[in-house]
Amino acid sequence: MGREFVVSLTLTSQNNFNLATHMSGLGYDPTNVPMNVTVTVPNGVTLSSTSTSGQAFRTGSFNALSNLTLVVDSGGRILGRGGNGGAGADAGSYPGGDDTGDNGSSGGRAILLEHDLSITNNGLIGGGGGGGGGGAQGGSTSGPIPQYHAGGGGGGGAGSTSGSGAAAGLGSNGDTLPSAGSGGSATSGGSGGNGGITSGKGSSGGGGNGGNLGSSGNAGGTGSGVGFINDNGSGGSGGASLKRNGYTDTWTVVGDRRGSVVN
Repeated sequence: MGREFVVSLTLTSQNNFNLATHMSGLGYDPTNVPMNVTVTVPNGVTLSSTSTSGQAFRTGSFNALSNLTLVVDSGGRILGRGGNGGAGADAGSYPGGDDTGDNGSSGGRAILLEHDLSITNNGLIGGGGGGGGGGAQGGSTSGPIPQYHAGGGGGGGAGSTSGSGAAAGLGSNGDTLPSAGSGGSATSGGSGGNGGITSGKGSSGGGGNGGNLGSSGNAGGTGSGVGFINDNGSGGSGGASLKRNGYTDTWTVVGDRRGSVVN
């Protein structure tokens, strides 16, 4: 077996790609046999992650003498999963409800190293966006007819598998009811849902927008009125473009990289 083997990825919608596992499937022994591997993500191909705790591209374990190179062509993409939005706070009128807005979840990373990797990025590498936080409750307990407003739902974070928008809280009885957040897209976070409102009786907070690739989601909005706890949810953090995990990344071309490189 020669020292060099070139792998060109041609599949679309490839999820949770592990290079060492792929090489083993081709009949090689990556942990014991040194090799040079060049992986190309061509135009029109997206590597995705289905979990915020996972990644779209993972080197896997290779022999210490192996050399790995990742080339992302123009139009190729490696994208982490987007975080989900946080649900809006339930209104004070809702029995047994949760009177605080939920936090958005964090976005997932794009790449995980388990071996040193050289990268030429002429496409797009991005961590998932964080989900937006849920909006706080609001309204007024004063007067003969109290008005209760639940918070709007947070928007989902960006990612090839994008985050889901969250539901608005329960128990509103105001003039304008709160709404759910929208899911994210591949590169942009979804919009947070609107808060509820009654003229002269206060309002609840809208959900925070989900984060774009590699960016944190926004916190949910705060409410107004009398007699309510004002606890909005925070936005989830943006996912890393790459996690070193104790190994070395060498960027020949950094290109369009969204999200931090973390240790």
